Amino acid sequence: MPITIVRFGADDIRAHLGEFVDLLGDVVEHGASVNFLSPIDPDEAAAFWDKVAGMVEAGERILIAALDADGRVVGTTQLVLAMQANGSHRAEVQEGVRPQQGATSASRDAVDDRHRGRCSWR
Repeated sequence: MPITIVRFGADDIRAHLGEFVDLLGDVVEHGASVNFLSPIDPDEAAAFWDKVAGMVEAGERILIAALDADGRVVGTTQLVLAMQANGSHRAEVQEGVRPQQGATSASRDAVDDRHRGRCSWR
């Protein structure tokens, strides 16, 4: 299945909110250690993604989305940017992907390619 990798802004996250809620529900249900207990309440998942959108908007986080052939979100890689003055070259990587989609490696490769190019995400 072809996977397209796209950097999402806050408006993109909000436009695909239902897909992000479904994704988080799926990964939590399948045992991912992402700080939520199964089953996750959809309102709790929506509040989480709304918070992520706010952090993207504030420049604190970058969200890379993996989209399937139909344009649906099947995985994410998030970069939580270090906010200290001496940390502009650092970020924590957080991933979430539906089981058996193969999107994690594609989104991680996009992050790695960007890093190898020594380009700034900001």
